[in-house]
Amino acid sequence: MAAGHWVGSARNCRQTLPWRAQTQFKFHGIYPLPFWGIQASATFQSLPGVPAAGNYVATNAEIASSLGRNLSSCGAAAVCTQTATVPDLYEPNTRLEDRLTQVDLRFTKVLRIGKARLRPSFDIYNIFNASTISFVNATYGATWLAPRGILPGRLVKIGTQVDF
Repeated sequence: MAAGHWVGSARNCRQTLPWRAQTQFKFHGIYPLPFWGIQASATFQSLPGVPAAGNYVATNAEIASSLGRNLSSCGAAAVCTQTATVPDLYEPNTRLEDRLTQVDLRFTKVLRIGKARLRPSFDIYNIFNASTISFVNATYGATWLAPRGILPGRLVKIGTQVDF
């Protein structure tokens, strides 16, 4: 092995996430409203953004020109269509998407009917309709870093719990 050449990458030996990628804030509170016995609750969460990766898929032609031979998975094939993925085009965990911030609300009321207890609820998830990116395309090319998943939109749910 020639001096200065590494098998793999030394930059991946020690990876530390930046402070903003390690912090999570979560709050939950319940408050009895002063009318009709309704109870309100809210949940707030702020999570770090997902790390965006950069991988490059190299064709056999690109690799053979510098390696001087085809990829070993090609065997004796005349035309080789094999590829190899080169991970981490840049320092891992240095590029993060926006933080995920979500607020959920719930309103409940306890109703007693004989020995049974009903607890109807009205929930609103993602009340501000945030569309934070939760997954990106990590393969370098025309669609590199294009969103592949986002936080689900606002959702309203009506339900009830029956205890007897």
